[in-house]
Amino acid sequence: MSYALKESPGRVEAEVAAESGEALLREAFRATLHAVYGSEEPAQIVAPRVVPIQGGGDDDAGVLSDLLPELLAFTGSTGGRLCSPRWMAFDDRRVTATFPVAEIAVTPRSLHLVRSVGKSGKVRLVFGDGPATN
Repeated sequence: MSYALKESPGRVEAEVAAESGEALLREAFRATLHAVYGSEEPAQIVAPRVVPIQGGGDDDAGVLSDLLPELLAFTGSTGGRLCSPRWMAFDDRRVTATFPVAEIAVTPRSLHLVRSVGKSGKVRLVFGDGPATN
């Protein structure tokens, strides 16, 4: 695991590190889903459906700031457990990721992204309890 989660009342922080930008995004998605569902994803999943999510930004933290709110919104509405993306496509400052939906009963924790800060292979994500308020 290339991430660490730290919980405090009303928030969860994830510290993520990886050697490449793609690996950093994958680990950030895994950390986010771990925070939402309270555990790592099952090793063997049957996922007949996927949820595609697109986002962009000038750097990894910017891409995550764009992608994660949408990912968090889907965690409570898919009728199953979202899992790490099977594939991701990269364009100039844009990423598309498809998240498999495992048909297992889950009770996701409602979280929203407060902050995404990163530099040189590391990113720090801060989530707050409850849905985002605009």
